[in-house]
Amino acid sequence: MKEILLTGPYHQSDDQLLLNYREIGIGENAAVRIATGFAPEKVHLEHHVLLLEHHVSFNFCLKGSQHFTLTGNYTPTKATPRQCNVLLLPDEQFSTSMDVLGEFSTATFFISLSKYLDILGESLEILPKNFLIAAERRNLCYFKNHDWHPRIRQIIVQILTEQFSPLAGRIFLESKMLELIAVLLELDHRASENQRFIPKKDAEKSTMPGRCWSRTWLTHPVCRTWPAWQAPTSLP
Repeated sequence: MKEILLTGPYHQSDDQLLLNYREIGIGENAAVRIATGFAPEKVHLEHHVLLLEHHVSFNFCLKGSQHFTLTGNYTPTKATPRQCNVLLLPDEQFSTSMDVLGEFSTATFFISLSKYLDILGESLEILPKNFLIAAERRNLCYFKNHDWHPRIRQIIVQILTEQFSPLAGRIFLESKMLELIAVLLELDHRASENQRFIPKKDAEKSTMPGRCWSRTWLTHPVCRTWPAWQAPTSLP
């Protein structure tokens, strides 16, 4: 299987692979990485980045699948066409990899935690509790899956298909990033409201061994994970 290490923008168009990989800065504190193309035979794509501070990552995979890995024995995560996900990444070596076959298209946004919190201003209570715990610690990785919402899919399709000049493109991508953040925050808000009204019988079922109704995790380097309802208020 052919392997390609992506160290920057990359373009290939031949019988073996059609690949357009772009890294676009959105101001000083955010960026988006976009990969689209077609592989007649399986190809392994990998990208490494060293994070010098906490970053929030929003990962969307319209076609194909994408894996995300942190150094320090963090549990790997995955984005597929059935889900998108949000990560709060500590200052570690971060890798994304894709084994592509057929058509693929992915978009990954990175925004520094400080910038993300500035956007929210004084409304931090809207954030999930586990996210806030991870934001206070330097050795935790927050991860949450979201099912695809029609509005999210519409935004990602626009990002992958619209063509702008460099300046207009940065403004466009920043607006779309803010739009995605708004949609995901609203989904979290609605989910938290729904959780307050889980009937007692269902709440009891959710604690049965072998079942996990929440898709929110906190992970630290020794790979312990807690479902959202079990997350401790103070960690060792």
